[in-house]
Amino acid sequence: MHNVVCEQVKSLKIMHERKKDENESLMTSLRDIQSESFDKQKFGKLYYVVMLSRWQEVAVNKKYDMKLNECKELKGELLNANQALENKEDEHQNAEREVRKTQQLMLHLKQKLQSCKNMFLTIE
Repeated sequence: MHNVVCEQVKSLKIMHERKKDENESLMTSLRDIQSESFDKQKFGKLYYVVMLSRWQEVAVNKKYDMKLNECKELKGELLNANQALENKEDEHQNAEREVRKTQQLMLHLKQKLQSCKNMFLTIE
């Protein structure tokens, strides 16, 4: 468990460093473009907006995929729960059948016992 957690922490740190590098490279390229002329400064601002929108799009797509996976997992759990419910209902029906059979057997035995009692009694 400890090793798994360590690996996850390492991967998160690497991902964080990549994002920092991407952000730094974006800012560097933006400064380079903006420093040359007024038109390129506007172009740099537009480039920055486009890059931010791309990052947001990627983040939204990632969240969307996570939610889709979560929905799939929940559907699987729902199917498992429904199957377990059906199994329990079948068990319940079988138990009810057994109870009915036992009640019928008990009633039949009571009737036999009653008829046997009547056989041994005298008319007096």
